[in-house]
Amino acid sequence: MGLRRLTTFASAAFAATAMFFALAAIASAQVQSQKINRENVPAGVATPAGASFSVQFPVSYNDLTVIAGGDKTQIRMVTGNNPDHVQFSAAQFDIQPGRKLQPIDDFMNSQKDKTGGEVSEVDHKTENGLEKLSFTLMDVASGGSFFEVIRSDKAQYVLTVQFHPGQYGQAGSLRDGFFYSFKILTP
Repeated sequence: MGLRRLTTFASAAFAATAMFFALAAIASAQVQSQKINRENVPAGVATPAGASFSVQFPVSYNDLTVIAGGDKTQIRMVTGNNPDHVQFSAAQFDIQPGRKLQPIDDFMNSQKDKTGGEVSEVDHKTENGLEKLSFTLMDVASGGSFFEVIRSDKAQYVLTVQFHPGQYGQAGSLRDGFFYSFKILTP
């Protein structure tokens, strides 16, 4: 993958993930820097450089670090596509001490408002000190996304599976293994 194409891919992957980030300051922020740590890593257990999580990645992926927003929030992510262009992303957004966070549901509601899509399969719970929000966002024209947002006191993690129209079943069959494999490595 050439650097220009990879940079375009990385920018699109970041934009897609950041678009779904609950913190309003980041959602509207400009990317200040972007570093490609590794590219075309084979499928398997993935941990972005410097991140505190792992996830079983079903496809080859790229590992990126992005700095965004006025407070220079560091975002560590892995992202990749399968041959049918179903995209998988997992990102860690560090929470700055003292930052006032928006309710996690605002994340879901803002995505619904931005896309005009329909939200379904909502599951919002708190367990083991983590707040979790899972939902599906469907847009007839562009397809949909499955989301899992996990918030601790130090970071917010966003897992997404994005798919084109007609791929709901295929993407859904891959979602559960991807989401359930997520593990926070450090408290």
